[in-house]
Amino acid sequence: MKLSEVKLGETVRIVAIGNKAPRKRLQSIGIARGSVLRVEMFAPLNGALYVRLGQTGIVMRKEIAGEIEAERLENADGAREEKR
Repeated sequence: MKLSEVKLGETVRIVAIGNKAPRKRLQSIGIARGSVLRVEMFAPLNGALYVRLGQTGIVMRKEIAGEIEAERLENADGAREEKR
């Protein structure tokens, strides 16, 4: 699934970053294959999304998030992460 399709409150691991994404810029702020992100907020009118990478909050345009492939993570008891 694309990062832009992740629901609010879900935790995901980055699987791949597409060719159209600013790969070096994303890597400089810690977003790379294997990074674990949590979607915290969405901007109104189908705009940006706010993700948390460890203790760092990052705002990203939805077009860039659409170039990032992610997979949902399961919590400790094997269930998928639930929305809060």
